[in-house]
Amino acid sequence: MFGELKEMLKEMLFIVRIYRNNKRLWFLSYLFHLGIYLILIWFILVFLGAITITYVGIPIPSANHWALFVYYATIVIGVVGDLIAIIGGLGLLTRRLIDPVLRDYTTIPDYFNLIIILLALLSGFLAWFF
Repeated sequence: MFGELKEMLKEMLFIVRIYRNNKRLWFLSYLFHLGIYLILIWFILVFLGAITITYVGIPIPSANHWALFVYYATIVIGVVGDLIAIIGGLGLLTRRLIDPVLRDYTTIPDYFNLIIILLALLSGFLAWFF
């Protein structure tokens, strides 16, 4: 069971099959997925920040080391995750439109899903800065 879990985590985190079969596609796909994983970590940090403020009573930001960590980690991980997910997603969309082999087996729902995710990422990025 541990071996299966290890293989499943390798595939989820590093997308090994795409790496073995299509290294050019792997880099963009890895950026996209890594960005999404960082956004999930960002959600956890936002939740921890809310707990820190509400239940522990420590304002964020403040001189407290934990509060400073949560504050800056939230900013850095959120921005970096969103940016690399956008770069990876735009790259994947471009590759699917330009590469004739990928274009042949990419369906309309594939494009739709990628565009919807990109719109969510872009709106989050714009909301963060404006």
